[in-house]
Amino acid sequence: VNPISTDNQRFTFDHPELVPFAGNVPDVNQFDAQFFKVNFRQACIMDAMSRKILEQAYQAIYDAGLNPEELSGTNVGVFVGACFSESEKSCLYDNHVVTGFGIAG
Repeated sequence: VNPISTDNQRFTFDHPELVPFAGNVPDVNQFDAQFFKVNFRQACIMDAMSRKILEQAYQAIYDAGLNPEELSGTNVGVFVGACFSESEKSCLYDNHVVTGFGIAG
């Protein structure tokens, strides 16, 4: 967690509810769509939180000592509690081209 710098234009420093630190995820736009069998067009419009959840769920399975390739057809799950990420504005208010890949669940 690093101090928020003045060159980070997303933040207004005079806001009373703003904390002076932020956790930034490096390479948040890097995603191996082919590995996760996600259509390339869908991967391009997926929000960063959805991509990161796929990566971390796979990592949790791997860290548990399980082979993900052997789990097909079994009753195994990774459960995640989450809310809208910083991409909420983009999801709700920005104009998007309708492609059929907008919502995945």
